[in-house]
Amino acid sequence: MIQDYAALQEVRSLRAQLKDLKARAQGSVASSISALDNQAASLEGSGGGFGANLNAPADQSLTRLNGALAHLYEVAGLADAAPTTQATTAAGTVEQALQASLNRWSDAKRGIASLNQQLQGAGLPTIDLRRPAPPAVDDEDNGDEP
Repeated sequence: MIQDYAALQEVRSLRAQLKDLKARAQGSVASSISALDNQAASLEGSGGGFGANLNAPADQSLTRLNGALAHLYEVAGLADAAPTTQATTAAGTVEQALQASLNRWSDAKRGIASLNQQLQGAGLPTIDLRRPAPPAVDDEDNGDEP
């Protein structure tokens, strides 16, 4: 669960940096920023609440999957017995969807190097995923891992 939370924080950091760059970029650099931001927005997604359908592609965002997995682990941790077959199956389904989203994030990160070259050529600051992500609006834990 740490890996998916770290990926979510990187996506949020990327989107914050892209937002700042959008107003300053022009031409093909602006187009590249928008394309990467659209890809990152799809990966980030939004919270889906309890019982979200994780089969639809829009529901397989890092935000939704991270929350679903945290909920499943919390429920399993509170039980006095071994997890049910249904809980184990649900956790496996969420973990598979999360791995697919993490793979999509790895693919998206490959585009950052190309964008950084364009940004340098335009005299703009480059993307650095190590910059902390701003707290999400609905992040009640102030960035603490779920």
